[in-house]
Amino acid sequence: GYTIVPEGHMGIILMLETLHGISYANLKTGSVEFVSLIVPKGSEATGQGILIFVNYLGVVVGLAFGGWLQEISGPRVMYACMGLIAFFGIAVLLLAETCCAKGNSSEKIRSENNIRQIGEYEHLCGNKVDRYG
Repeated sequence: GYTIVPEGHMGIILMLETLHGISYANLKTGSVEFVSLIVPKGSEATGQGILIFVNYLGVVVGLAFGGWLQEISGPRVMYACMGLIAFFGIAVLLLAETCCAKGNSSEKIRSENNIRQIGEYEHLCGNKVDRYG
C-alpha cells in the first residue's frame, strides 16, 4: 500500500500503519497456534523456538536487503520489491496447500488436536469423554 500513496499524504500512511498493527498481532497469534498444531505433543517449546529463529532470521536478512535496495533505488522501488516478495510467498503457500496436501491433512491436524485436547481435559478433570458420540 505504501507504493501507491501520493507524496505529502501522511494521513493515508497513518491509516495503513493501523492496519499493519492489526495484521502483525494476528500473524504472531496465528503462527503460535499453527506451530502448536503441527509439532508432536511435548515438542511445542522446540517448535516455538524454531519459529522465532526463522522469523528473526527473516528480519535480519530483510532489513539488510531492504536497506541496500533503498540506498540504490529509493523507497518506492524498495516497497514494490518487498511487496512482490510477499506476493511470491503467498503464491508458494497457496500452491503448497493445493498441490502437496495429500488426503485431508488439515482435517487430520484438527482431529489430532481435538483428541489431544480431550485427553488433557480427561487428565485434568478426571471425566471421560465419549470421543465417538
